[in-house]
Amino acid sequence: AGSASSNDEQFNPDDPQLYLQRLRRNVPDVSDLVYMYAAESVNCYSHETHIASAVMLGVSSEAAFLEVARSSITWLGSAGEKLVTALDNPRESYSNKLQVFRKRIESRKAELPAELADSMSLTLDSVQDLLRMSRNEAGHPTGKSISREDQHISLQMFGRYRPLFKKAL
Repeated sequence: AGSASSNDEQFNPDDPQLYLQRLRRNVPDVSDLVYMYAAESVNCYSHETHIASAVMLGVSSEAAFLEVARSSITWLGSAGEKLVTALDNPRESYSNKLQVFRKRIESRKAELPAELADSMSLTLDSVQDLLRMSRNEAGHPTGKSISREDQHISLQMFGRYRPLFKKAL
């Protein structure tokens, strides 16, 4: 697996060090918090603890989303006020926070950089699905297992969140 990943230009968690180097290269302004949980996820994956990897990836994804949502507040102007209310409410679910963010940002999609606007729906849907699977299903005592293959795909998706990480707002 290590030999295959060393020749692979994709995000391949089979080589944790190379995966994390690519993450830093692809997202040079990744926060320490997001990176810390992503590194933990990759390390769990490499030790075949896929449920732990999924949960840590969910934490990293949520942290990345919250950073982007907070960085958009000023740009959103008056629409950002409702977003602040949702983000600051500890009883508000992640899913609801994401929906409030989407509603506010999609109304101004035409003003976003093309790289972010073109992939925004797919990226946000991917983040939401990944979080649902990892934080909700694997992170609670549901008995759900996470296969190596599924977690491999999730880690590959995470490496491509670049538009979400970029603070383009």
